[in-house]
Amino acid sequence: MNVLIAEDNSNMRKLLRQLLSGTGTTIREAMDGREAVQLYASVQPDFVVMDIAMPVLSGIEAMRRIISAWPEARIIIVTVMDDCAHRRAAERAGAFAFFGKEDLMHMQDYLLGTILSLRGKPLPLQPRCA
Repeated sequence: MNVLIAEDNSNMRKLLRQLLSGTGTTIREAMDGREAVQLYASVQPDFVVMDIAMPVLSGIEAMRRIISAWPEARIIIVTVMDDCAHRRAAERAGAFAFFGKEDLMHMQDYLLGTILSLRGKPLPLQPRCA
């Protein structure tokens, strides 16, 4: 199982790696949206864990480009921008799930459950906004 972490903050990338440790996954990392698109093209990981606010190319735009080329892409947003506007933008761009960075334990449970179900289809995005 391959996972791509797209996050510009090195400490957050390290934390996300730690949350996924012990799952038997191969983890690759991108530091900006453009690099995320390039790595997705070469690796086509099973999941992408992506921030929204990244340099060069935002996570939303990177997600649009990835899903445009690979509609089956599973992109999970993990961001501090946990508000209705960003949730809606992520949903429109094709996010499978959306987690605030303060909600990392739920995100970890979600990812681990999906990984353990042997590439089972992740649960659909469930926005909290009306």
